[in-house]
Amino acid sequence: MIVNGNTIKAIVTDLDGTLLDPAGEITDYTSCILTRLYVSGIEVILTTGRHPRNVFQQLKPLDFSPTILGCNGALEAQTNELAYAQNITFPHSTYQQLLRFLSGPNTHVSVFDTDGWHVSEVSHNVSAYSSKFQFPYFLHRPKHLLSLRANKLLVSTSHDAKEVERKLRSLFENECEITLSADHSIEISPKYVTKATAADRHLSLKGIDLEKETIAFGDGMSDESILKTAALGIVMQNAMSDLPRRLPNPLFTQSNANDGVAKFLIKFFNLSLKGSYA
Repeated sequence: MIVNGNTIKAIVTDLDGTLLDPAGEITDYTSCILTRLYVSGIEVILTTGRHPRNVFQQLKPLDFSPTILGCNGALEAQTNELAYAQNITFPHSTYQQLLRFLSGPNTHVSVFDTDGWHVSEVSHNVSAYSSKFQFPYFLHRPKHLLSLRANKLLVSTSHDAKEVERKLRSLFENECEITLSADHSIEISPKYVTKATAADRHLSLKGIDLEKETIAFGDGMSDESILKTAALGIVMQNAMSDLPRRLPNPLFTQSNANDGVAKFLIKFFNLSLKGSYA
């Protein structure tokens, strides 16, 4: 099948490290290109490990309200809307087993649910992130965390994160999606919750085929599923080194510091830079 600007009906893109620049913002250049394509009828979906409430501020430069697939697909929302079209949580027994396994020293766990971000201790990273992105957290006693209906866990560890990931997989791989998202961070989602399954669910309701009519962009291991499944999967130049190795025929664009998503879209759709959104 030939994939070109005439066959693509949707764009699915990650945020941090992909659509957002290194300062965590959408540039005017990228905003204009996305808006131009959206106005022309292209569906735009933002997939992210972040909670949906933690992206509204970053999306203000956009002149439209894209669909947000937050917590790696567990929560689906529209910009500035607090109602969720999709809300997938862990089975409670699995969630409690995970928290107990991760309760040792040198490991910090963040829990995300429909209300937001929950922790039982405030690390330097938690405080710094909350301050930088103006995303508040709820501080609880550890026992209270066990009662939540969680959509995602973010695990930060000073241990060998790859070894922690291996142990998690040996115990929970049949019950969870486990991704090494950074050198010292692991993301855990309910089983079958990935950016690809979430995007496929949303697009199918609009009559769009993810595997034939969608272009996807990403830079991290949580983007692997969507990059493999979409008609065209594009890897950022600044991507984690393991990502392109896991893809059969990776295509690349410039880094997020150089508006890599927008520049690829301009060439792919043969957009003129003259007009309202140049």
